[in-house]
Amino acid sequence: MPRKGLQKVKTGCFTCKIRKVKCDETKPHCLRCTSTRRNCDGYPPEVYGACSWDELLSSSAIIPTPRTGRSNREGRAFDFFLHVAAPSISNYYDKEFWTRLVPMVYQQEPAVRHAVIAISSIYEQLRNGRLDALDYTGGRFALGHYNQALSRLTSKSNTEFTMLFLCILFVCVEILQKNAPAAIEHCRHGISILNTAIMTPWVREKLTPMLVRLSIFPFFFGRTITTFPSLSDLVIGTTAPYTTLEEGLFALDLLQARSVRFIRSSDTYRQGIMYSIDFPDNLYKEQFDILAALNQWLLDFSVFRETYPPTCHDTKAAYLGTLMKGLVSKIWVASALDKTEMGYDDQLASFKAVVDAAEDIISMLPPVQALHSKSKFTFGMGYMPVLYLVVIKCRDLGIRRRAFHSMIYLATCQENLWDLSAMSATGRRVIELEHSISLEAFDKEELPNACTSVPLDEMRIR
Repeated sequence: MPRKGLQKVKTGCFTCKIRKVKCDETKPHCLRCTSTRRNCDGYPPEVYGACSWDELLSSSAIIPTPRTGRSNREGRAFDFFLHVAAPSISNYYDKEFWTRLVPMVYQQEPAVRHAVIAISSIYEQLRNGRLDALDYTGGRFALGHYNQALSRLTSKSNTEFTMLFLCILFVCVEILQKNAPAAIEHCRHGISILNTAIMTPWVREKLTPMLVRLSIFPFFFGRTITTFPSLSDLVIGTTAPYTTLEEGLFALDLLQARSVRFIRSSDTYRQGIMYSIDFPDNLYKEQFDILAALNQWLLDFSVFRETYPPTCHDTKAAYLGTLMKGLVSKIWVASALDKTEMGYDDQLASFKAVVDAAEDIISMLPPVQALHSKSKFTFGMGYMPVLYLVVIKCRDLGIRRRAFHSMIYLATCQENLWDLSAMSATGRRVIELEHSISLEAFDKEELPNACTSVPLDEMRIR
């Protein structure tokens, strides 16, 4: 028989829905709950109207603001994401993704909504210094939403855009928890999907640069060319001349992805079981080709900087940060086929250029803050991995000391999976062992007779 009386209401509070009673929908707390002394758990986040992906991703789209009451835990988590988490975990290169694109897609895709709530809640715990307490109420709330997002991953209604988008968010969830194997597995899944995806404008422009950048970090945490997929030939960047920083950065990211695979291919000959065997000819050819491409990129990027000079400090810092990445890539590739550590000594000019750029960035920043007041986390690789290579591989004491102090100043507490406390402790110890000094005493000029010469190869730490 047809239902008599009023139609069933589907927009009531969570408590009334669970009790299967009609809700009067008073906000922030419904009268049905409060009049019976029940706890009203609030309402689902409001949907702000359906729109096409073209409309959603257009430059004129407006970033939504949460309309749910502060008593709604999901609404509060989204509010925290918009105003605290997204600006904090992003850097110049991925700020649009986290602060603009994610909030928009949040409104359209339930799986994305759950993943964003998980990221927001985990980041809040990290910010409050209690991330390890996964039995804490906030931890259960975050992991509950993460599990709901994961359960929707196999939905047949998911587009390639949604799948790729979720892979990026899942990588973030796992990196926040310092779960490297799970983060790398989500990254591997994302690259596999990208390699066969139809390159629609929003996949190519909004997600591909993020995923290409993510394809680099697994090789620093145990993955090899046989355990992590390479990028498809369909993933191509913009050729020079560049008209935006994003174009130049994407071209460099593709070169870095190629470079790190080349370097991991040479590891077994440089320090592995095939150390006694000469490098094969194909590695020398690959090194030559990559170095030629990196040198050309440096020339093209120099032209771009002259043609489109930065207009503010943030843009200038981004230009310099991108240049630092290009220089370090060249240093690493150029030294990869030397079975000693002496090859790095030929790169002193490039090492110095990296540190000079870092100090230029520092000169534009506010006075240094204490380590405990630094930003807790950024999703992308920032200054830390770049300057760390200078710290451990440049044997000029003056340059590596400058790199060490620049890293402490510029890096956030955690960049992707890199931890500043661990990296600074390791870098300090390498300097002290190779130069037989106390870095703290040397900085205080308490060691006037300390040896500052370049250490012999047998004194260098591999």
